[in-house]
Amino acid sequence: MRKIFISFFIFINILYSDTILINEATDIHIDEFNLEYFIDETSNINFQNIKKENFSKTINKNTFGNIRTTWYRFDIKNNTNKKLNLFFNDSLAYINMKTEIYELHGKKLLNKFTFDKNKLTEGKNPKDTNLIYPFELSSNQTKTIYIMHYSPVYQFFNFTISDIANTIVESSYNHIFDIFVIGMILALAIYNILLFINSKQIEYLSYTLFLMSGSIWIFVSSGSLMIFGILGQEGFKLLNIILLLPIFTVFFLKSIFDTTKKENFYLNSVIIILILNLIVAFFDTFLSLKLASYTVSYSIIVSISVAISQHLNENPIAKIFIVAHVSYIISVIISNLFFLGFLPFHFLTLNSDNFGLVIESILFAYLISYRIKLLQYESISKDKEILIQTEIANKDFLTNAYNRRFFFDASQAIISRAKRNNYSLAIATIDIDHFKVVNDTYGHDAGDEAIKEVVKILNIQLRDSDLFARFGGEEFCIIIENISQEETLLIFEKIRLAFQDNVIQYNDLSISYTVSIGISYGFNNSINEMILTSDKALYNAKSNGRNQIQLIQI
Repeated sequence: MRKIFISFFIFINILYSDTILINEATDIHIDEFNLEYFIDETSNINFQNIKKENFSKTINKNTFGNIRTTWYRFDIKNNTNKKLNLFFNDSLAYINMKTEIYELHGKKLLNKFTFDKNKLTEGKNPKDTNLIYPFELSSNQTKTIYIMHYSPVYQFFNFTISDIANTIVESSYNHIFDIFVIGMILALAIYNILLFINSKQIEYLSYTLFLMSGSIWIFVSSGSLMIFGILGQEGFKLLNIILLLPIFTVFFLKSIFDTTKKENFYLNSVIIILILNLIVAFFDTFLSLKLASYTVSYSIIVSISVAISQHLNENPIAKIFIVAHVSYIISVIISNLFFLGFLPFHFLTLNSDNFGLVIESILFAYLISYRIKLLQYESISKDKEILIQTEIANKDFLTNAYNRRFFFDASQAIISRAKRNNYSLAIATIDIDHFKVVNDTYGHDAGDEAIKEVVKILNIQLRDSDLFARFGGEEFCIIIENISQEETLLIFEKIRLAFQDNVIQYNDLSISYTVSIGISYGFNNSINEMILTSDKALYNAKSNGRNQIQLIQI
């Protein structure tokens, strides 16, 4: 019972103690612990005086908002019987312009480490975006660690304590999400630039520029410039790259919408204002970043307003743009609330703007594909409309057979083939015998049915490759290529007999009629000359008693 009570007392003591206790000598990775902080509103308190201040309690992952200088401290004790080599990992050190670390045993200062981005020291600067401070703990030894952060913008932090193995693992995965996002966006960018090169469609280029500006911003904002030694004011100035994102968003918007003159005016004003904001960055970085909050807000208002205007004008892709851009805006709002200290430290709040950019990029990709699909559909619809109009222009309204104009246009290719391949043509003119009697006896509607019947019989008797057209009234013209004279006479005799034996049933009436056929056979470069010859042959057929075939060889 006494052992249980002692164990419970130790557990409670550990639970509520601010001292970090290490009870195992292996696999050390402490990512949740209590510490204390003090906000130095003057940014002038030195280490000797900071020890006299009253610190408040917090945890190792937190955000304090728009604060310049903050001090942190924690006690750590080695409860094992072995000497430990430990590493304090400040994984978000890249946001700070200056970091100081003080290592104490009791009241004795053992070591001081300073990292100042404006005062680089060769060989002593971090090679990554995080800051790793090594220290030792002897068996049963307790040390106090003080950390000072000076940031020109926001205070948020993520501290861990590990052994060498876990430190290596943590450093390896420190920016795995940023790398994944940048890799995905760059893959999209490469794919779309290839689409632009192939299609020359400007929306692919504007989307690629949007993606590139987004990936550059993630690279810069994640502190990766530290890897290349770009630090201090030089690195801080590059934060203005964020202005490229709204600039290319506007370019993208202009490339996908048919914007009005008024909409173009406001969109162009956004581009001009943002470019001027970028120019200011070369002279005053802090002023430029302050202005950015206004210029970027203006660009968001204009972009959303134009998209809403397009939606009200029933542009089908405007809704996708609105959803995509609002998603990003919400993610930026969440991110800013985190930076300002209104939302707790979490993976989602820390990377909210990255999530928003990924969602917006994917939705923009969908928007482009949907727009291209709509354009293709419109193009196909226009082509179909042209084909329909062409078909209407080439067809006879009563019989739906080809008309005289189409016959003359199409016969030119047939004449060229016959000349090139040295074969004969047969051109026949067919006319209904005593058509006036049909009209007078049965009426004009019955006469129309008789004319339609000609088309039905010719469609049955002729080959698909043969061409015929209604020339007017009850007269039709036929052209057959690459055929002998004997075959010609056989085909047209079958046609003549088909009319002779045919009876039309119309309104309880039985109507029958015959046709006369005149044929021009051979070859002539002039289709008009061959038709004139077939007309002469038709005249001969009519003169000789009708219901017969007459052929004139050219």
